[in-house]
Amino acid sequence: MAVSGAVASWWFHPALDQKPGAVGSALWRGMTSSLGSVALGSLLVAIIEATRALLRNARSSSGPIGRCCGYCLDCALYCLDAYTRFLNRYAFVFVAMYGQTFAEAGSHVDDLFVRRGFWNTVVNDWVLANVLMVSTLGIGLLTALFGYVLGHAALLHPSSHAGPLGLIGLAVGTLAAHVTFGAVSSGVATVYVAFAEDPTALKENHPDAFEGLFEGWNSAYPHVLTHVVLIEEYQRP
Repeated sequence: MAVSGAVASWWFHPALDQKPGAVGSALWRGMTSSLGSVALGSLLVAIIEATRALLRNARSSSGPIGRCCGYCLDCALYCLDAYTRFLNRYAFVFVAMYGQTFAEAGSHVDDLFVRRGFWNTVVNDWVLANVLMVSTLGIGLLTALFGYVLGHAALLHPSSHAGPLGLIGLAVGTLAAHVTFGAVSSGVATVYVAFAEDPTALKENHPDAFEGLFEGWNSAYPHVLTHVVLIEEYQRP
């Protein structure tokens, strides 16, 4: 919520007229006026996960037919869980940008991906998530290696301290990377939504950024871009 609100503030304000305290304001809205929307989206995921857990417990004590039905239901709930998480990711962006309720934000997500053709770009979301996950793991391993080497090089009894230092490095590096890349992921989702909703604001406030983003979208997904902006209006002469 805080990252989405900050990116939206940058998007809708010129470089020389940026709103001060955008991150703090977005965080405050997420903890007050928009808290109900955040809680509702999280509650849906929690209900699905609790249902899956109850189903797994019941499946373990069932016969062959019951286990088969249980696996089918668990698969369906898994798909529903994945879709709900995906919906929440973009619904929370609408909540942060416009202060909408969760129901209103969900209908806007449906409009974004169904009627405007953005389902064709979902693969980008999947690729980004995997790249960030691998990057997080890589940073964690590098910090673990650093801690292990530091334990061998700087301590009097390296054999007894190098291992714990490596584990501490792994935990610290993974946590720091997870937080950082989480902000990157939220920023990407916000750019998705803002570009679909109001590309004119970016063109007027940050023309250089608009040119690069427009050209990238136009080369990769021209059929999607026609649902967002009029290409003829923004093409270079």
